[in-house]
Amino acid sequence: MEGSITEALTALFYPTEIKTSTTDDISAYGYMEQNITISCSFTWAHSNRKYFCRDPCKDRDILVKSEHSLIRRFKLKDFKNGTFIVTITELQESDSGVYWCAVERFGVDSYHKVTVNVSKGTGFKIQLTTPKCYVSTPSPTEDSRTSLASTELSKTSVTAEAFFDKGKKAVPLYSILYAVGGLIVMVIIFAVGLVTVCQYKKQVKTSASGLCARDIYWV
Repeated sequence: MEGSITEALTALFYPTEIKTSTTDDISAYGYMEQNITISCSFTWAHSNRKYFCRDPCKDRDILVKSEHSLIRRFKLKDFKNGTFIVTITELQESDSGVYWCAVERFGVDSYHKVTVNVSKGTGFKIQLTTPKCYVSTPSPTEDSRTSLASTELSKTSVTAEAFFDKGKKAVPLYSILYAVGGLIVMVIIFAVGLVTVCQYKKQVKTSASGLCARDIYWV
């Protein structure tokens, strides 16, 4: 509320453009070749156009606006709630100085003073690396070589069984029935033939006996 009153009084008593920071000054620190992000917040500035400029903030000093960036290394993101952030990438030592976060108003714009300090140091970088674990394996002894050979032989045996089992095919039920039926028929035929042969031999023997008796009678 205090900020909005100050802005209204500034617009009333100072019709010319005078940069007055409505809040405490902002200080930003960074290192060369790195990035910094500056956050600026204004009241009653939801839909107002925002921009970021270098002192003295004339038209030629504007670096980035809400719509687009005039300098490649400066980017502005408007959250549409009175707050926006400015990111400066690839910092250079010459970037040190005074800047202004600004909001366009009817009459006089609102400003926040920003002081940027760029150091030559590189800052602190923490790089996390995944530790590598190495496990030393002792040279194989005679027992271990024997166990390894036994294991490989067992694997070979299992592989061979799997290969032959893979070649087997299931025998259909009707084939089994046909085989059993054929075997029964063969047994019956064999039995009939055997009985026939026995009866034939018996008849031949009987005939021979009759002939012998007849010869004796005639003698």
